[in-house]
Amino acid sequence: MTELFREVFLSQGVRIVAQSPQVTLEGTILRAESSPVAFTSDGRASQHRFTVAMAYTLNRVGHPRQVRQAESSAIYTAFDDPADALAAQERAIREAGYALATQAGGWLAEQRLEDVP
Repeated sequence: MTELFREVFLSQGVRIVAQSPQVTLEGTILRAESSPVAFTSDGRASQHRFTVAMAYTLNRVGHPRQVRQAESSAIYTAFDDPADALAAQERAIREAGYALATQAGGWLAEQRLEDVP
């Protein structure tokens, strides 16, 4: 998830400085789950929703600590073949993670981090 956030932040123009003592962003996954949302006529799950929720905290020297929570989800198809099922789930995880990173990056871009010494 860290690499995905880095990729999205850079694409949004959020400058990343390694180990800056003036600004830190910390994130915690609060929930990650997959649940069935559609079923076949014989009662088997045909689609699942992957949901991930996280809290992220922005710490800046001279500013109050800011905490935000966000949630995102993505639907994926259930396959009988284990490799196909895993690939579909991994795509959904990446899609939901990308949406979270986009939300966080947009919020960070609004924070005027350039004002931090």
